[in-house]
Amino acid sequence: MLHRYQLILEASGFSIPCEGHNPAAGFVCVRRTMAENEEEAGRRAIEDLLAEPKVVSMVQSTEERFGTSDSCKVRVDACFRIGWLRWTFSAIPQGFIFYEEGEEGE
Repeated sequence: MLHRYQLILEASGFSIPCEGHNPAAGFVCVRRTMAENEEEAGRRAIEDLLAEPKVVSMVQSTEERFGTSDSCKVRVDACFRIGWLRWTFSAIPQGFIFYEEGEEGE
C-alpha cells in the first residue's frame, strides 16, 4: 500500500553560481512522494529531485567547475508520513535553501 511522504533533502558537494556571492556548496529542500515505506520514499524523492531541470543545471555547473560531478551528493535528512488533508490542500514545497561552503548544519 502506498503512503504519502514529505522529506527534507540535503544536497552537498555542488558548486552553484550565485550572483554577487560565493558559489553555493549545496542546498536543502522539501519534496513529497508516494511510496510503500520510508526507504523507498527516500530513493524516489532523490531520484525525482536529480531529474528536476534546475538540479540538472546545478550538477552541470559543478561539472564545469570541478571537471566531474562525483562530489554531488543528496541525502534524506528527515522523512515522515503526511495525511490526505495536508497532501491535498497544503502548498507543494518547490524551493531551495542554498548554503555556502562551511555553512552546513547551521
